[in-house]
Amino acid sequence: MTATADARGAAAPAPAPDVTAVSLLVLLCASWGVQQVAIKLALVDIPPLIQMGIRYAGAFVLVLAWALMRGVSLFEKDGSLWPGLLSGGFFGVEFAMLYVALDYTTASRVSLFLYTAPFFVALGAILLLPGERLRPLQWLGLAFSFGGVALALGVPPPSADLSSLVADGACVVAGALWAGQTLTIRKSVLRTIRFEKVLLYQLGVAVIVASALALVRGESLTLPVSTSSVMLVLYQMVWVVSVTYLIWFSLLSRYAAGPLQAGTSMTPIFGVAAGVIVLGEPMTPGFFAAVALVFVGLVLVNYRPRAKPA
Repeated sequence: MTATADARGAAAPAPAPDVTAVSLLVLLCASWGVQQVAIKLALVDIPPLIQMGIRYAGAFVLVLAWALMRGVSLFEKDGSLWPGLLSGGFFGVEFAMLYVALDYTTASRVSLFLYTAPFFVALGAILLLPGERLRPLQWLGLAFSFGGVALALGVPPPSADLSSLVADGACVVAGALWAGQTLTIRKSVLRTIRFEKVLLYQLGVAVIVASALALVRGESLTLPVSTSSVMLVLYQMVWVVSVTYLIWFSLLSRYAAGPLQAGTSMTPIFGVAAGVIVLGEPMTPGFFAAVALVFVGLVLVNYRPRAKPA
């Protein structure tokens, strides 16, 4: 995922999500969770960084077309260039690490470690966003998340080797980079501009990062590519990056952000389940306990009690 609720700027109090919003949120979380499986399946034909570059180049074109059709002003001088590039840098390196990690570790472990990002956001907010003080429940959530990550790192799958352990660590770093991207948005002018422009910064820089690193790694694409791999990349490009992100920002513009953010805690559950069911990845008791701890921690960290009416 990309920007947080702050990308829409200050807004009047919004209603709690209704049945339609909750249904869409479940669909989004399932889509984001399954994407790790889609990436891993497509690695059979398309190397990780080339796959990433194709995904974000196509999505950039689609989101740009959407923004232009809606008359979004993308080129005005609003002071967003440098924070936009920084946010895009965090985003690009985060996903580069994720894509390469999927070559060495399981999709379920990637899903778990990547979605520790709220844990890092909460820690970073202590230093960078002094107005956002953590409540006792959030501190408890941080403890649960930290314990879950520590447990998961301490119970690698039976077939794990050094490269898979390094990949696990890279996914934790990717979660921290995701947090860096989020904090950049919350701390800069990016929180006040249109979300389409924020997303285009991230997609554009991600294409550059993926292309440069693919050259460094010496990746090459062998043709022809199977139809299934093409469909998996299209799923990522069209559905995950373009459609679901736009739906997400639309929900944020209409409903209270707190319950929506808390609801995204479902995402790693879908990701782990997809890895186990679709790819047959192992689910040991220790890893199950780690997933449960991280899930509970994410719910507590993201939970925002509704303000009482005056």
